[in-house]
Amino acid sequence: MSSPVLTSAQILSQPWEQNATRYMGIALHPLGELNAYEYIKQMEQTATDMSPYYLGFFFEATLAFTVCGVYVRNAFVSISLLRERPTAIPGWCSLFEALSGITWCSLHGSFLLGGVSCRSVQWYSRFGAALSNMCIVVVLLQKAYLAQKRQRWLLITPFVMSFTVLPIAGFGITWPALVVGKYGCIAALPSYFPWLLLASEMPFILVCSYLFSSVAYRQYRNFGSKAWEHLARDSIQIMCYLILTNTLCLMGVGFKILGPYSGIFYTVRCFLNSTLFVQHIQPLRKKRGYNRPRAHSSSVNRPLFGK
Repeated sequence: MSSPVLTSAQILSQPWEQNATRYMGIALHPLGELNAYEYIKQMEQTATDMSPYYLGFFFEATLAFTVCGVYVRNAFVSISLLRERPTAIPGWCSLFEALSGITWCSLHGSFLLGGVSCRSVQWYSRFGAALSNMCIVVVLLQKAYLAQKRQRWLLITPFVMSFTVLPIAGFGITWPALVVGKYGCIAALPSYFPWLLLASEMPFILVCSYLFSSVAYRQYRNFGSKAWEHLARDSIQIMCYLILTNTLCLMGVGFKILGPYSGIFYTVRCFLNSTLFVQHIQPLRKKRGYNRPRAHSSSVNRPLFGK
């Protein structure tokens, strides 16, 4: 009879911190210092049925391989825009997001092939998520700044967000990373962590929701039933999707919709952010001539934002 696969809670309930190696005062769980190959070799000595362990790593490999292809494609699209418009802020944010995702996939691949430890993957994931959040803030802020006729009070938002996002990323690495049976490499974050993350971002989400809602209402008053078409052309639609997907992903983790696999929402969140960034910047290549005078142009057909 095969031995049961322990969950992260069962593993952490066993005494381990007293004799654990510490790095900058952070206790490192022994299972977090292993890569997939080392973990499999260790489990082969005690487990009679290895299929649950192989299943977890197969799921991780499939996820990393799938999203890596999309991140690479997004990076190429971002680079192509920056070659034409090197000062485009959304292009740089999209590129940083894509490169961050490619790095995450590379680290995950290294972990699965016997390279870096699980802790290295999880620590990078925390700061990669923080970088993703800051890219979202910058892109949403730029669009809101233009939509609200360049109100300068919006410019302080990135500095305010940096005081909440970065400390939470640092707080995330204080919790142990470990390899757990069929779940693979995970971070044993407390149940309140996603709610803490959502609470830190909620003020900014509410502000952006209000700003873009006011733009949508203004467009509806001007264009009636065609307002959604104008919002899509001006990328307000993409901004609304960014706000919605980030909120839903954090709630998915908080409510543990997928049970032990709910941590995948963190990956899905960054993946969707990168994809939506690309959808946002692709029309920018077609808007290069917006500021040039055109014959027979009407104010109705002009875009909401100049650049």
